[in-house]
Amino acid sequence: MNKSISEIKFNARKKIEYNFPKLIAACALVGVVCATICFLVYIIQILNMNMEELISAALSKNEQAMMKMAEKLSRDPYYLAINVFTILLGSLAVEIALAGYKRMVINVARGQRANIEDIIYPLTHNPDKVIMFGLVIYGLAMVPELLDIVILTGAGNGEGTPSVSVQVFLNLIYFVYMLAVIILNIYLSQAEFLYLDDPEKSFKDMLTESYRLMKGNVFRYILLNLSFIPWYIFAVFTFGSGLIFVMPYHQTALSVFYRNLKGEIA
Repeated sequence: MNKSISEIKFNARKKIEYNFPKLIAACALVGVVCATICFLVYIIQILNMNMEELISAALSKNEQAMMKMAEKLSRDPYYLAINVFTILLGSLAVEIALAGYKRMVINVARGQRANIEDIIYPLTHNPDKVIMFGLVIYGLAMVPELLDIVILTGAGNGEGTPSVSVQVFLNLIYFVYMLAVIILNIYLSQAEFLYLDDPEKSFKDMLTESYRLMKGNVFRYILLNLSFIPWYIFAVFTFGSGLIFVMPYHQTALSVFYRNLKGEIA
């Protein structure tokens, strides 16, 4: 029997009641790891620029020079390719860290005590499958960026800039494509939980079973995630510090949702 959104969230609150301090500590730890990864990606992107031109433009405080440099970089296929590659690598590293946190949370959702050691679980249990999940999620989302690298260097009016009609068409294609990617990600949203339950299961079987579990439950999944928007707005007003309180609650609710799909919660 499918549980309502309110029942799932109530169940989640009951599960985290005695594990909240550890869940917050683990969330803070994972947050530091993810922030460090993002910072390293940012540093690599900065180093990928022409430092001499960057410093010169910054020191001159010439807005036109800065805009000219930004436009030049947006047409540089080498710069764009390095950025896409580093963002993808960073995203995969973040995905491994988040998978470890999900392992901790799914155990809490099953009434077990929170165990900080669960954070390294993906590193010791077929991490290649987590990387494959990341490639599906982030790789597909970055396909338009890769196409931009080709388009900006050859399409359009001969100067590397597509014409207005081409831009409108490309934006429409991009919108339809990203909508398809979002829908696909929703159907595959339970695959990582399936991996955390059984790392030996084949990657294809995880994707297939996730699709089967989500059939008829997509709208409920979307509503569950949308119900946390007010909480994330609250986190914004706390300059992000509120995330360490919101994330445990949200992730536990998603874990309870998964258990309901699996028939563990009738």
